[in-house]
Amino acid sequence: PWVIFALIIVSIAFLEDINLSKKYPDKYAEYRKRTPFLIKLPKTLNLIASFPLRYILKKSFPETKKDVLKVVIFYGMIIIILSLLILLMLPLFYQ
Repeated sequence: PWVIFALIIVSIAFLEDINLSKKYPDKYAEYRKRTPFLIKLPKTLNLIASFPLRYILKKSFPETKKDVLKVVIFYGMIIIILSLLILLMLPLFYQ
């Protein structure tokens, strides 16, 4: 359940970001430069966390609902695959 909630929160934030970018293009672009997306992360961690987004879209932020869907599906797949790998590795630690 936490994965679904996290992806919903990120989706809503991306959609709000798109709407504000259209409504206030100049002001919001300046605001976006000064503030982190959801939480402030160290630069290296931020680059790692945003790599899938930049890899899929070839840009820093989604600009359409279709972009948001692509990114959320991709991040969801990453989380599911990592979770399955961890689940499969757990028996190795409890032998």
